[in-house]
Amino acid sequence: MILVLLACNGSEVEGIELLEARNQLGLVRSMDEITVDREDGVRVDGWIDGEIVAVGRGPDDTEVVLFAELGRIAWLDDLEESRTLGAAVSIGEGRFLYGGGASRADEAEGETAVRLFDLFDGTPMDSSLSGALTVADDTATGGRIGLTAHVADGRVLFSGGAPDIGMGEETAAASTVIWEDGETRLGPPMTIGRAHHIASGRAVVGGRTLGGGEMLFRATAEELQGGAFVEVGATERVFGHAGAETADGFLVCGGAAFNSQGQWTPTSGCDAVDAQVSHADDLPQALAFGAMADLGDTALFTGGTASTDNTQWELVPASDAAYLYEDGAWTEVGPMQVPRAQHTIVPLGDGRALVVGGVSELQLELLSEDVIPYSCAELWNGSSFELLDDCSELISSLPEPAAFPRAATEEGVGSVLIGGTRLHAAAARQVGFVPWTP
Repeated sequence: MILVLLACNGSEVEGIELLEARNQLGLVRSMDEITVDREDGVRVDGWIDGEIVAVGRGPDDTEVVLFAELGRIAWLDDLEESRTLGAAVSIGEGRFLYGGGASRADEAEGETAVRLFDLFDGTPMDSSLSGALTVADDTATGGRIGLTAHVADGRVLFSGGAPDIGMGEETAAASTVIWEDGETRLGPPMTIGRAHHIASGRAVVGGRTLGGGEMLFRATAEELQGGAFVEVGATERVFGHAGAETADGFLVCGGAAFNSQGQWTPTSGCDAVDAQVSHADDLPQALAFGAMADLGDTALFTGGTASTDNTQWELVPASDAAYLYEDGAWTEVGPMQVPRAQHTIVPLGDGRALVVGGVSELQLELLSEDVIPYSCAELWNGSSFELLDDCSELISSLPEPAAFPRAATEEGVGSVLIGGTRLHAAAARQVGFVPWTP
């Protein structure tokens, strides 16, 4: 495993002359002279000659020194349990919360969701970085898979989700959970049960549930208004869609449309949710299971699949498409260096972004045991994409190769990357960190 780190602090490091040796794979060197508190995770000490220098503990609990170029991801710690299909959210002051999820993403196993909430406290984030994961209170609700986490009216809400991945048992919840100061309580319920939906701020869009043994898709959006959720309009963005905050509201694009025979085809439509649902400029191409992120004045949409008339268990190829949303319209900016689906985008704060994880072939929202997730990342530099690693090699930007890594961002601080789905549908334990670039 290769540990790499991006930092935005420029302080000099005492004894830096001792850190000259580096190996060809990660530029990682063991340093017995450096003592690191085991509760600290990874600490940023600064940079020299344009390279990051940090000390911390490695995956085998050894103390290491890390050298890395800008644009990489730090391995900080592990979740209490391996998890995927949970939800991550920034709760302010350099703190991030991850809730729910399951230890596998395998319908055949009927994996039951876990109830854990993990809290990562990454403060202070100036000349040093210390982080530790703790299990917060989880008594308000049972476990959830495919839930969302968002901040609405100053409160952290975990919304919806299902208790089980197995299709025969999955009934989505309408309830929400408020997390506050390490304790949880039930929040205002949504108008209908939803799982595998998306949310941002007060808005919740799409999703699915089961009814009478059949899959039901939630073709509506709702918002938290006056302390209660209310439906604000219809949408065709129901499953495999992606969204980002823009000047037009919460912009939700793409996704899969299903016919009566259970086949699915990507869609190109976009809707803006802001007290109501309004149509926005369509994507230039129909795509499902792509990723989207707010980059400040623009929004970036990448990847997914353009394959049509797909069956539930069919493996379909990912796309390398990329588009930038600006002034109400999409512009093609791709291709990416590799095709990706079921990945995520991490904004760096200066208009750039990291495109992280994902797969080259996908099978609805679950990961086939025959597909190896990417560990490599690529950098959107504002005009094109640069591959940071060889995706065919075991040289990685991510601590673990993963699809569905969950990301949460706090402006001025950075982003965490948590969990995801590894090879053979097993869940990941990684917690990565990417500091904000001034």
